[in-house]
Amino acid sequence: MSKTLLFAIAVSGSLFLAGAAVADDDRKDRERGDGAAECGADKIEAAGKYFRCLSREAAEVVEEGSFEDRRCTRKLARKFRRAERDGECTVEDDAGPIGDFLAEVQLVVDDAILIGADLPDVIEPICEPENVDLFDFEYYANDAGYWCGDATLLNRGGTPVQSEIFPYPYANYKVFWVNDIQGARIETRTLALYPPLSAERCDELAAAGITNALGSGVCGENGAGKIYVSEQEAADCSGTVKGVFPIGSTPLFSEGNLVSDRIQVYRQEFVEGGALLLDGITTIQNDALVTNGQIWDPREAPGLDQLYASYFDRMRKCTRAEFLAEIAIWSNTYNVPQGETCGIDSANMPSGTTCIDFFDVNFPVVPSPPLVGNIAWTP
Repeated sequence: MSKTLLFAIAVSGSLFLAGAAVADDDRKDRERGDGAAECGADKIEAAGKYFRCLSREAAEVVEEGSFEDRRCTRKLARKFRRAERDGECTVEDDAGPIGDFLAEVQLVVDDAILIGADLPDVIEPICEPENVDLFDFEYYANDAGYWCGDATLLNRGGTPVQSEIFPYPYANYKVFWVNDIQGARIETRTLALYPPLSAERCDELAAAGITNALGSGVCGENGAGKIYVSEQEAADCSGTVKGVFPIGSTPLFSEGNLVSDRIQVYRQEFVEGGALLLDGITTIQNDALVTNGQIWDPREAPGLDQLYASYFDRMRKCTRAEFLAEIAIWSNTYNVPQGETCGIDSANMPSGTTCIDFFDVNFPVVPSPPLVGNIAWTP
């Protein structure tokens, strides 16, 4: 229990009982012979009278300039001892700490009255996560908006992952995301752009009968673009967010927890409290964002065999114009087929959307990007 809540309990409970006669419920407890309740009631009443006595002593100090008599403290100690002797107290020998705390409260009240000192919050606010504004947290305020950068996915041996499910290169591919924060909710829309495969890798996959290109692309000639959407909302009043990160039709549980104003730890699980699939730590500083993390395969034997890959994101804060222009530039650089820059979804299936719709933006406002190899670009 926090000190501010103790403050609230002490002041509100003590002053209420000090200004009233012994409550009917207290007398009923005595009649029932409930020793613990009787002791507690006697102590609370004594604490209330003690606080009232302190107020009188403080007033005498203000009027007369000095005060030496410690009768309030002596009375409190005497009444607590009597209550403990006559009843079955849950807590004993607590007159000292209770008295010291209430004396500190009196000093705070004195300073507020005499010199206008600020009063602390006497009641802790009730946490209502749905009313949280994530912009009140420095981390999320810095995290909002457009980010441009690159990422690398490494296998256990430290070399870029070569996937047979999504066949494109995972070394220094380009990543773009926008974080939209509305009150307690945050939505992240991400586009990853991948270069074409090498001719050697195309042949390897083809020889194994594995699909080596997605969409309308040709392996070795065209890159690809893949999109993700995640949604989270405040789970408490301390900056924790929880939500889903869908992979196809599977909504993976996700949670982010703030370590400081600049650092967040993040994880994904099949379900909350279930098998860990991904974890990472993100640092935001001076409009730069770096994430280091791991992807786990719980189907493997326990130990390092479950470490599928490690990932590394390097991002910089960018303007909306830079965001859109760089998407156009890299889509052309990687020779992504026309109209398919945002053409593959998180399940490696056709997304059925365009970047204009996905990012809800009007791309034509961006100056025409340089065209690589005379490739016409359509988002």
